[in-house]
Amino acid sequence: MTAVAYLEQVKYLDSMIENKRDEERELWALATSMTQSYSGMPHGSGENDKMTAIVKKLIDARERTNAQIDRYVETKQEVVSYIEMLPRKQYDVLYWLYIKKRDKRNRGQGWYYTWAEVADGLGCTEQNISNVRRRALKNLQTILDSEKNMES
Repeated sequence: MTAVAYLEQVKYLDSMIENKRDEERELWALATSMTQSYSGMPHGSGENDKMTAIVKKLIDARERTNAQIDRYVETKQEVVSYIEMLPRKQYDVLYWLYIKKRDKRNRGQGWYYTWAEVADGLGCTEQNISNVRRRALKNLQTILDSEKNMES
């Protein structure tokens, strides 16, 4: 796996988790609208079957989301542990570009920081960020390759 693909998996998992959470929210909204339609009057068993099916889908969605979150946390911790092996500036650049997410108030601009924002945050130019990123990816690839060789 290339260093970039290795880092990009964090973003992919972020997206997958967000999709699972959206699915879960939609199911909760559906379940809430179903329960509001119950007036306390006797109903046929078909409506109970619908509610049971919705509750089952909610439980399944929550389990899938939790499993995805567990995988995400493990993967993110692994990725961070590898980039922590890099020199400080290289670590900072990769962390800002691939790991660090914007706070929720600024997500309309995207989940992750742009090169310009990273440069501004780290007090350097975008060209410097590009050069540091290139060296960091090369060093990370060396680390990943040596880990792969040790496993073989």
